[in-house]
Amino acid sequence: MNAYEVLLDHAYEDGCSVWEMPFTHHDGLILGDKIGIRRTIDTNAEKADTLAEELAHHDLTVGNILDQSITMNRKQEHKARAKAYDMRIGLERIVDAIDMGCKDAYEASAYLGVSERFFNEALEYYHEKYGECVEVGDRTLIFDPCIDLV
Repeated sequence: MNAYEVLLDHAYEDGCSVWEMPFTHHDGLILGDKIGIRRTIDTNAEKADTLAEELAHHDLTVGNILDQSITMNRKQEHKARAKAYDMRIGLERIVDAIDMGCKDAYEASAYLGVSERFFNEALEYYHEKYGECVEVGDRTLIFDPCIDLV
């Protein structure tokens, strides 16, 4: 089972139905327990990234947050994305990717089964959250100037 199918099962267990829709302006939207995913998303990795974020919105978001000019909506969006990054990637899996010999974002995202865009956004989030470096077990993950492991 690929990551998208695993998340579809997770959605079902959470009482959500997932529909692939002909969206033009959004990759994913949620209304109550109904999640729409843009049917023309190219890869299962991108679909899984989108579904993870919508599942995070299901758990965390209150109300319609489409208007991102509202501060509270931006905060809810940020929290949902952070949860999606942790759900799909997480610091330990970044260390695993480095240990497996991944040398750049392309290789790491392929190893982790996420889109390269999602991986890079996650790195930005983790850098914002933890600063230049963070301890992961007995290792130090360094985010700047690029990811590295000591």
